[in-house]
Amino acid sequence: MRRAAAVRMPLLALGFDDDPWANPHAMDILLEPVSGAPVERRQFDPRGLGLGGIGHMGFFRKRCGPALWPAVGEWLLARAAERERV
Repeated sequence: MRRAAAVRMPLLALGFDDDPWANPHAMDILLEPVSGAPVERRQFDPRGLGLGGIGHMGFFRKRCGPALWPAVGEWLLARAAERERV
C-alpha cells in the first residue's frame, strides 16, 4: 500500500460495465491506496459502443480497438503535452 500511495503520475483507470471482476466497487478498492496521484476513471458500456461485450480483458482485443483505443491514445498524448509545458 505504501508503494501505491507513493505514485504521483496521472493514471487512467478504465472500467467496463460487463467486467465481472473490475466492477466499480472493486475499482474503488483497487484505487483507494493510490492517494497521491491524479486518477481519471472512465466507465464504458459495451452496448453503448456497439460492442457485444468487453469483459475483463476485452480492451486488448482487436475488435474493441476502434471503440476504445483512441480515447486512451488521446489521454496519453494530453499527458505528454502537459509534461512538455512543465
